[in-house]
Amino acid sequence: MNERLSVVIPAYNRATELRRALYSLVRQTMKSFDVVVCDDGSSEDIESVVDAFSDRLDIQYIRIARFGGPARPRNVGVSISKGRWISFLDSDDWWNDDRIERVQPLLSKGADLLYHSLRYTPSSEASLGIQRSHFVGRKIGVNALYDMITRGNPIATSAAIVNRKTFESIGGFSEDLDLIALEDFDAWLTMAEFGCAFRYIDSPLGWYSAGVDNLSKMAAHGLQNYTAVFQKHLARISPELLPIASTYFHYVLGSFALTLCKRSLARAHFAKVAFSVSPRRWMMSRLKMRRIVLTA
Repeated sequence: MNERLSVVIPAYNRATELRRALYSLVRQTMKSFDVVVCDDGSSEDIESVVDAFSDRLDIQYIRIARFGGPARPRNVGVSISKGRWISFLDSDDWWNDDRIERVQPLLSKGADLLYHSLRYTPSSEASLGIQRSHFVGRKIGVNALYDMITRGNPIATSAAIVNRKTFESIGGFSEDLDLIALEDFDAWLTMAEFGCAFRYIDSPLGWYSAGVDNLSKMAAHGLQNYTAVFQKHLARISPELLPIASTYFHYVLGSFALTLCKRSLARAHFAKVAFSVSPRRWMMSRLKMRRIVLTA
C-alpha cells in the first residue's frame, strides 16, 4: 500500500519564515514526499521563494485570492497534493531533520490522525536563533472527544498527519470565517465525533513559532471564535458529557472576557462554571484566582 506523504503549507507573506520551513524539508533524512505551498494572496513574492527550492523538493506553488485565514489555502493545497497522507506545516514553523523518517513507519498502523509535540519559541526569539524548550501538544486520553472538550486542543496543526480519506470525509477544514484560527480544533473535534482513531508520537519533532499579535486583539478573536466552536459542538455532545463540556467552555470564554476587561461578561461565564453540575478540581483552582481579580 502506498503510504506517500504530502506536506501542505498555507502562506501569507512571511517569506523569511517560509524559507526556514522549506529548508527544514530539504534537510529531511527521508525524501519520499511532495510539497504544496498555497499562497493566500500575499503582497510579498512568495512564488520566487518557492521556485528557489524547485531543484531540491518535489514542490508545487498555487496562489488564490485572499481568504484571510489558513483553512481555504490548506484545503486547496490538499486538493492538488499527491499523497495518501497529509502533513500540515505552517509557514512560520519547522521540523526536525528526521521528522518524516520518524512518522513514516507509523502511517500503516491504523490511525486516522497521527501527531506529536512541538518545541515552542516566540517568533521574536526564533528570528534570533533562540530556541526554548517549552512544549506544545500532549497525549489525548482514551475518549478523544471527552478529552478535548474538557482540556482543550492538544494537537498543533504543524504536528498533525491525517489520512486523506478521513480528512475528505469530514469536509476538510471549515471555511466558516467565525472559526478562523480554530478551524484545526474544529476539525479534530469533528473527527472525534466520527469515532476516528488518534495516535500520539511521544517526541517533539519540530518547532512551533508563536506570533506576537496584540494580546487584546487575540482575546477578542478568541472570544468570538471559541463561542462559534462551542455552539457548533455542544449540540453534538452526549448528555452525560454536557455538564463538564459546558464548564470548560464557560471557563475559556470567561478568561477571554477577563483579558478584554469585560468584567460583567467574565462574571457571567464564571458563574456558570461555579454552578455547573460537576466542575473539575483544576478548573476550580483557576476560578479562585480569577475571582480575586474580579472582586479586587
